[in-house]
This record gives sequence, structure tokens and C-alpha cells, in this order.
Amino acid sequence: MYRRGAAKKDHNNKPVKKDVSDSDKYADLLVFGYACKLFPDDERALYHEHGKHLIPWMGEKSIMIDRYDGRGHLHDLSEYDSGSWNTSYQLSEEEARIEALCDEERYLPAMQAITNHKYCHHGTAAWPLVKLECSQIF
Repeated sequence: MYRRGAAKKDHNNKPVKKDVSDSDKYADLLVFGYACKLFPDDERALYHEHGKHLIPWMGEKSIMIDRYDGRGHLHDLSEYDSGSWNTSYQLSEEEARIEALCDEERYLPAMQAITNHKYCHHGTAAWPLVKLECSQIF
């Protein structure tokens, strides 16, 4: 007689391995959906196929965009020209410190991967890796 909840044992008093069925393998996987019917609308499909849903961007017929395209909100691109940016801007001491901390966090996995390996194999020779600071990566 078996105790409730106890594993079954064979004649050598060892637990019997339970066969894992497919339903047990995917017990944590939940997939669901909703039934629906598709009604083909040939007229609407042709409308989109011929590009009739597109509108000209800024009145230019050679550039057609969807009416929901974000480029429809870009009327004046002069603000984004390279000459309009302040190229002589220098970070303050506090901003530079924050940027260094962000770079350290950003490249931490790469730095750990580099420092965890003892040797970098190049051809047949093995070169010891030097621990790099984040500022030396750039």
C-alpha cells in the first residue's frame, strides 16, 4: 500500500522516475485566443493596394505618406539642421560626472566579460588582457 503523496519506489527502495508528459512540460505555458470571423473586403484591399489612402507630404506629390505617419507633423526641418546646433557646448563638472556613471553602468556587462577572461587568443599566441577603464573603451 502506498502512502498518499509519497513517491512510488521499486524493489530496491529507490524512487521511480516519473515520466514527464508533454502536458507537464508546458504546464507553465498559457496560450489563449478569441474566435473571430474574417470577412474579406476586396474593395478596401484594392483601395490600399493602389495607395489611395496616402496623402502628399507638405503638398509634394512625389512623397506620399499615410495620414497617421509622424512625418506629417514635421513642417519645418530647419530646427534640425547641423548648423543650428550649439557645437561648442561643454558639459559641466556635474554633467560629466553623471555621464561617466551612466557610461560605467551602460558598459558594465562588457567590462565584466572582458575582465573575466584571462587571455585573449589571437592566432596561436595568447595575450593577457589588461583591465580597461570605461573611459579607455571609447
